[in-house]
Amino acid sequence: MQDKFPQYSRTYLTLLEEMGEKITEDSVGVHFPDELYRLARKSQPERIIRFIAQVLDEVSLLLDEDLNVVAWDQKKLKDFMSTLDTQLVATQSCGDKAKAWELIRKEVHRHLTKVDLLASTRL
Repeated sequence: MQDKFPQYSRTYLTLLEEMGEKITEDSVGVHFPDELYRLARKSQPERIIRFIAQVLDEVSLLLDEDLNVVAWDQKKLKDFMSTLDTQLVATQSCGDKAKAWELIRKEVHRHLTKVDLLASTRL
């Protein structure tokens, strides 16, 4: 994930900036709780991956509306959504792999504990 994430991130951020006029400086009046980012930053890698995947998924769902009413460059919007979705899938699979390895580690631990018990009682 660390290899490709910056590449895709730069791509979708650039597309987001270029698909419309200059990004507005107007305030929306509703602020995302930045505390969640501070908490995520202090979390274990698996939780950070899940947090990133959740944010990407929410952005994808938000922009998966009928956006024909906006004056955005439709090609760049399509490329943005494609890149975002690619990043989301990769992030989700990375999280699943981490979880799968934890399950494997659990089973290996269980079996090696049994081997240890067998060796200590029967040898």
